[in-house]
Amino acid sequence: APELAVGAPADLVALQDRLGLPGGADRTLDRWVFGTDVAVADVWAAGRHLVHEGTHLGRAAITGRFARAVGAALSRT
Repeated sequence: APELAVGAPADLVALQDRLGLPGGADRTLDRWVFGTDVAVADVWAAGRHLVHEGTHLGRAAITGRFARAVGAALSRT
């Protein structure tokens, strides 16, 4: 069975509660899913830290590739 242990790969999401409202993890998760005041702060996928303080570490490269792809698609129409 999978386990959270030192050296083991993990997929984790850390949320940022902008309002700091009381209520615990369940209410924070509900507000993230159904509201707008809780944001993704950090993401680890397969043990790699990919999002830090709300920004994907590859954002610049991803944004550039996306812009080129959209430009290419629009030039075909």
